[in-house]
Amino acid sequence: MTGPAPTVDLRGGFSHVIAALAAQGTSSIDGVEIINRGYESFTDKLTGLDADIEPVGCGSAVPPLAA
Repeated sequence: MTGPAPTVDLRGGFSHVIAALAAQGTSSIDGVEIINRGYESFTDKLTGLDADIEPVGCGSAVPPLAA
């Protein structure tokens, strides 16, 4: 995915995450705190699926994804 992909709600945000995981290269998603609040152990589950998650920026509860 390219360009900013802000997360504004839980379902829409998770759709961005799935798209980012399916995309080639590196994807960045802003506002993933919404997803983190809605799904327990969100980062751990994605890491368990071999997602390469890297923190970028300051103050994010859950970092953007690198696919």
